[in-house]
Amino acid sequence: MAIKTIKAPATKFSLAYGRPFDLNAYRGALSVSGYAAIALDFADKGEVLLKLVNQLSLGAPHSHDHSGRQVWDVKYDSSIDQQTGTRSHTLREFPMHTDASFEVPPPQYVALYVVHEDRLGGGITQLLDSKSFWPALSLESKETLSKSFFTITVPAEFRQFAGQETVSVPLLDAFGNFRFRHELLVFEKLSPMQLTAVDELQLLLNNEQWFLSFNLPRQTILLIDNGRMFHARTRVLDSERHLLRMRFD
Repeated sequence: MAIKTIKAPATKFSLAYGRPFDLNAYRGALSVSGYAAIALDFADKGEVLLKLVNQLSLGAPHSHDHSGRQVWDVKYDSSIDQQTGTRSHTLREFPMHTDASFEVPPPQYVALYVVHEDRLGGGITQLLDSKSFWPALSLESKETLSKSFFTITVPAEFRQFAGQETVSVPLLDAFGNFRFRHELLVFEKLSPMQLTAVDELQLLLNNEQWFLSFNLPRQTILLIDNGRMFHARTRVLDSERHLLRMRFD
């Protein structure tokens, strides 16, 4: 099925230079739709992203590594192995996932800021609202995902920060928040019921009829409810594509 691309998210806001954030509107969009996009009418290097996230956060934003870095570059790095390296530093596509599934607890929200868009039409952002497929997910799988423990690999670049190589956690909490990144699951440690639940969930995540897909233009901030909205991207075609990412509660 072809991916339908629209020009901009429906929950789009604009921000003029020097104007205050409309925090209530952004929170409302996150609550109703699971995401919000804010278009800046001025150039910025990420200071607005940092200021916005700190105003939205309950407590400090999540750190990405042991150095305490709160802002992460999503950008091609030629020194990184393109097949095995940190995915956010490659040109590879991202399948549907939630961020930081190995963290306990994972961040509730993700914020992205587009420093440089993909000028060649790649790197298309895709969102999938779990509310769209929730009725199609069987009761048995919901029970398994929420009440059994799945072994998840902590990526090597985060192990020093996490202090362990794996975590054992449910993939669905009591509030309907998912944590899921298929490639990090340790499948040899999953029971037959867990494997069935994962297969069913992955099948739903592959159904493009629920995808919302769009190109994010430069100077756009995208806020995502990380427990509700699975997100992905197509393969990056422009090696200069550059996003900044923050995670917060």
